[in-house]
Amino acid sequence: MLALMHCIVAVLTRCAYGSMRNLRGSSHQALASFSSSSPQETCTDLQNMESYFAVNVSVGTPPQTFQLVADTGSDSIIVTSCMCVAQHYCSQQDKCFQGSDRSSTFKLSTAKSSQQLAGRGTSQQNSDSESPLAIQMTFGSGTVSAVIATDTVEVGGVKTNMPDGVLLMVDRRMLRISGPFQGILGLGPPKVGGPPHGAGDRTTLKRPADWAMKAPPHSQLYAPKLFLEHAGVQRFSMCFNDASRPGAMRMNVPPFTNPLTAIGEAHWGLGLYGMSVGAGGSVNPGHAVVCSSGKEKNGQETPCGAIPDSGTTLMMGPQDQVEAIFASLCDNWDRCRRAVQNELSNMTKAHAFQELLYNCDSWLSTHSGIDEVPSIFITVGSAGKKQKLELTPWAFIMETSQSEYKTAVKHLYGVIPVRVRVPTGKMRKVCVPSFGVQDYNTLKNGPVWILGTPLFYQYNVGFDLSGPHISFESQDKCSTCDEAPMSFLASQQRLHKSLHARPLRKFSEPRVGYVDTSMPM
Repeated sequence: MLALMHCIVAVLTRCAYGSMRNLRGSSHQALASFSSSSPQETCTDLQNMESYFAVNVSVGTPPQTFQLVADTGSDSIIVTSCMCVAQHYCSQQDKCFQGSDRSSTFKLSTAKSSQQLAGRGTSQQNSDSESPLAIQMTFGSGTVSAVIATDTVEVGGVKTNMPDGVLLMVDRRMLRISGPFQGILGLGPPKVGGPPHGAGDRTTLKRPADWAMKAPPHSQLYAPKLFLEHAGVQRFSMCFNDASRPGAMRMNVPPFTNPLTAIGEAHWGLGLYGMSVGAGGSVNPGHAVVCSSGKEKNGQETPCGAIPDSGTTLMMGPQDQVEAIFASLCDNWDRCRRAVQNELSNMTKAHAFQELLYNCDSWLSTHSGIDEVPSIFITVGSAGKKQKLELTPWAFIMETSQSEYKTAVKHLYGVIPVRVRVPTGKMRKVCVPSFGVQDYNTLKNGPVWILGTPLFYQYNVGFDLSGPHISFESQDKCSTCDEAPMSFLASQQRLHKSLHARPLRKFSEPRVGYVDTSMPM
């Protein structure tokens, strides 16, 4: 959910980003009671929720624990407020946070308290200065409203206080999401030199009708508070598993052995220097199908851009490039190549590829299973250093179930027979590629791809806030917190042919991220 969170907040006095970074400096000093001078590596499970991965996050004293979306595409900590549930603005099944009279470290942020936190005091003595600070955030699935609060937050044994850093969701009626939703743990990169690009472009002060809140005369930008920065976590990594076992998020990990310098201004971003298709394990899988090096337009620094985003289910890119990759997958897949010459000759190669996947239950039982589909190779990096990543079909093809229908002939109040589709009551397995379409063009990095959960299934993806840097360590399985990470030698063994004969199983709608396409990467 690549949540480039656009926020406006009421009277967060002169919320220039430089001053907020000074506040972060003071919070690091206050951290001494929570972490040692040389923090130990910690690990916490990532639960597979089908369309996203959730991490246990404790808020308040005593702690109230929630399963929040572990999202490298967002910046803030967002938790469902019990007021949202009580007002029926959130699902009645949502677990919710209660601060007042429950957490001894809870404090609801007001215009007055925020000015005092910034060390400026306030000359306002009227009731407006005590009004809760309200904020509105836009995501790919819609918009939520929240109020700002201060409280302690703990993730995987790492604990810190978050001044004005806990956003309590008070209204999610405009959020198009099914099932329980407890909130988000933003794991985005540190923002340097100013507030997030484009912040406030499409937001307004949100005041729920049932709340006695008055809009103060001025509004200021809200700079998200990053948990990782407050907690002094310099490096972390994430990897995903299928539903049979949890994934893992490790914090305070050792320095990466092969880091790539991140070049994104608002995201964890890298240059994308080509996507190609070939047999698994190919040293040279073929020429780049899209994003070829040497074809940059004037002013471009990279052919394309890439954003690793743990909160987006799909691989998102321009439609013409997605179709070109599908066509190349068909060209390099014997079954698809034959079908285009015979029974699917009336289809484009991209269409034929999707058609064969959709009917995967007819051929998945073959000896090679899903591994007969070619791999996708993605070359990422920055000036002077690049790395080629292989996505095997196990990682980028999803298996799901769909109702089975049969065609029947009926006479509906007349004599002319009508052919209708009638459900049989049975389910059939179908497969779909984990790709979606999104046009995001930038001046410096050209078309930008969102590399969603398939990347985290295939690699242990590491993030270093100090560089910032991004690391990709190949893996045949994601080591859980109960297991030691696999050795480099073991990680090079290609076991996926026996372990991953079937694609990943998912049975819910994919979570699609949102990005402001007017912004640089």
